[in-house]
Amino acid sequence: MKRGIRNNLGDSQWHGAVLVALSALVIPALIHFYQEHIRPAPVILSGLPAEGCLAVEVDGDVEQKGIYFIRRGQRLSDLLSMLGIGRSSRARDASSPDLSMPLDDGIRIHVTTGNSQRSSIAVERMAASKRLALSRPIDVNRASLEELILVPGIGEKTALKIIAARNRSGGFRRLEDLMKIKGIKRKRLARLKTYLYVEGV
Repeated sequence: MKRGIRNNLGDSQWHGAVLVALSALVIPALIHFYQEHIRPAPVILSGLPAEGCLAVEVDGDVEQKGIYFIRRGQRLSDLLSMLGIGRSSRARDASSPDLSMPLDDGIRIHVTTGNSQRSSIAVERMAASKRLALSRPIDVNRASLEELILVPGIGEKTALKIIAARNRSGGFRRLEDLMKIKGIKRKRLARLKTYLYVEGV
């Protein structure tokens, strides 16, 4: 019976059918092996970086690591629910952030799962290098020497001057205070405003 079927199909058709059947078995196995053993941890860019969107990084003990572009007005609880971290799986202690807090631009949500399988949540600032890559400014009062050097238009010499002036004054009250530093005039300051800000101003 099988020989009859083969004769009816012809040798080339029979070989094609065998290849299709083998592909159906082998390709899913290869994909599974790649996903489990070869592929690096995914970095998700969820959504599009449209004007008015917030850039929020998620990392730690979660599968959905990455940077999410989300609408303003979303709260921490909304993001955690989207990640599948429900109320019952969240650790509750004095250091836990307020889950009703509105999400801010350029923050990092770090998730840690302990032995109890409950998730601890920490809200931190996204690394300056990532903020700058996403066209998000960094706080000039918090930026380290290495972070300031990453800012276009600021070399090591200017970064050292900024940190020295910041230490002398106890921090800049407004970005225009940078013009007190030799070499930073109004035109240069205008370019730096794309990359720097003073928190609380």
